[in-house]
Amino acid sequence: MTGKHTGEFFNIPPSNKNIILYGHDLFKIVEGKIVEQWHIEQLLSLINQISSNN
Repeated sequence: MTGKHTGEFFNIPPSNKNIILYGHDLFKIVEGKIVEQWHIEQLLSLINQISSNN
């Protein structure tokens, strides 16, 4: 997912930087129905992007 950091996030003030957030969704399907879902995001990468001076 891509976007722009325009609001406070984890106490980091808006940087107006373009960001990329990577994530994964895993689903457990039983008899054709989703019975569980797991979602993982790389938040450390996002925090590094918005808090760095680059």
